[in-house]
Formats: sequence, structure tokens, C-alpha cells
Amino acid sequence: MTKNYYLNLKYSLRAFCVSLDTTLRWYIDAINETPTESVFAIVKTSTDAVEDETLPYTDDMINLNVFAKELANVESTVGTILQSLSNRNIQVKDYKDGTLTLLDTLGIKSVNVEDIGEMEGYYQKNISIYFERIGE
Repeated sequence: MTKNYYLNLKYSLRAFCVSLDTTLRWYIDAINETPTESVFAIVKTSTDAVEDETLPYTDDMINLNVFAKELANVESTVGTILQSLSNRNIQVKDYKDGTLTLLDTLGIKSVNVEDIGEMEGYYQKNISIYFERIGE
């Protein structure tokens, strides 16, 4: 995977996640250790491990954690995100050059939801989104 593709992939995954629920406060590839929001999400992409120009890019995952002070809010937010994922692909666009030309399409293979429970006053659910490159 080239460096340009890698950067465009990161930017595209970030844009994709934010598009799943535009009302939500997102922390992308970062952690807020002192949150003030009652509902927010932390997204970690695993693309840091695949920046290798000699290997082709084939598949990966997004680890999305939803936090809410109220259980009903975490359930509702996860429901909104799951509904947004239905019948969608991830478009890799050229954000680096600013043209937003479509470079690639990634299909969602599977989605797993795990109830993490309550920690430090927040209910938490984890959504793992597995995707793969469509075609060549």
C-alpha cells in the first residue's frame, strides 16, 4: 500500500465514521480522557499496522466504542449507527490531493456488537466493523 493510499484510507475511514451519526461527538484515533459529553464515540482504525508499500491492501477493521451516561442513550446511538451501516460500502476518496476522486470501494463483511457494561459513569458498547476491498 502506498503512503498516499494509506493517508486517503485514514481520512476516508474517519469521514465514513462521522457520517454514521452526524449528531454524535466523535474522537477519531484519539482518546478523550476527560469527556464532558453525555454521549460520544471513540473510533480506532487498525490501519496503523498495514502501512507497507510492498503489500497490497485487502481488508481491515474499525473498532468503534459508544459511550453514554444513560443506558437508553447508548442503545439508541448504537441502533442509529447499525441502521446507518445497512447496505453501505466505504468509499476511499482522494482527500490528500483535495480532489475527492473515488479511489477504491471497501465492502462491509461483518459487524459485531459487544456490551462492555458501565465504567466510570458511562455505559459502553463496542461495534467492530470488518471490511474488505471490493475488486481490484
